[in-house]
Amino acid sequence: MTRTTTRITTAAVSCCVAGLLALGAAAPASAATSSAADLGTRSSVAETVAGTPSPGIDGIEDRDGKRYLVGTGIPGGSALASPLGTITQVGPDGRWSAEIRYDPTEFSVRQGLGGHLSSPAVWRVGEAPIPAGAVPPPPAKPAQPDVQGIRHVDQTAWLVGTGVPGATITVKKNHGGLWRAKVDPDGTWRIDVTNSYVAKSEVKQGMNGMTSAAVLISFNLYEDPSFGPEFALLAS
Repeated sequence: MTRTTTRITTAAVSCCVAGLLALGAAAPASAATSSAADLGTRSSVAETVAGTPSPGIDGIEDRDGKRYLVGTGIPGGSALASPLGTITQVGPDGRWSAEIRYDPTEFSVRQGLGGHLSSPAVWRVGEAPIPAGAVPPPPAKPAQPDVQGIRHVDQTAWLVGTGVPGATITVKKNHGGLWRAKVDPDGTWRIDVTNSYVAKSEVKQGMNGMTSAAVLISFNLYEDPSFGPEFALLAS
């Protein structure tokens, strides 16, 4: 294939790909990669990583009037690129490329081999390339949220507290189900619990697919004091 002068734009990819399937050597090659696969060849970097290593991401290449996300991997493996929604085979030279048809600034690529799917390599336009085999650390478990108590505003009773901006707060109801709220950019959250009662509720904070340990509380917004105090912190 005739190649024009190429331009490589470095970047680094950050985002999680929805786990669609474990890609293997049977995945179809794209027009930008070789359909041949030398299954006996392995990259020296990839060999040092246990399990299926993540692919390398070199940057963005202009070729024949089109733009491609390009990188490296294990020959015969496959690269699943998001948000491009493409599956491309790693060629016998250990390289892969996926056509970019619009202008995302962030990419996430996983490598499939032998029925197993690697951790994602996360890459943003303008940052440094990512070497093959680099595996991101697992997301840290979020800390417990802070539960401050009940705040009355007009005719509404709010359970209020603080947490990590963007995290999700869940509060367990008495008979199943959850109240949910997002932590605001200022680190505060609130949930409408007007005319509600829980004898023992778990309050948790979730983010990056991880959930914190529970803070145990009770509250009583009934007029009958026999159900207990308006708010009590049971354990944190």
